[in-house]
Amino acid sequence: MGVMVAVALVGCAPHAQAVTDQQLKWQVDVSEHGGPKDGVYNAESQQTLGDAVCGDLKKGNAAANEVTGVSNDMNLTMAQAEVVVYYAITDLCTDQMSQRQDHWANGS
Repeated sequence: MGVMVAVALVGCAPHAQAVTDQQLKWQVDVSEHGGPKDGVYNAESQQTLGDAVCGDLKKGNAAANEVTGVSNDMNLTMAQAEVVVYYAITDLCTDQMSQRQDHWANGS
């Protein structure tokens, strides 16, 4: 169970106008807390990796499984994937807060 949206690693500056405030906050939080340094944003779908994570969570995927999926699908370390999922929940899909694990905030 991984991220169902193909995303590309790109810097967030070139797409600043297409990125919402919430998406930009997610990108900054992920970068500042040990996640991938480049914003993970798909210009075609106008979604961040965090948006894709939220989509999977809303379909019923467990956050712990999402961490593993993000790590495998995006070639990230488990610690980086934990940061991606933690801040997706924190910044983009707060309705999934019950699945957030505090130790993921900085990659455990």
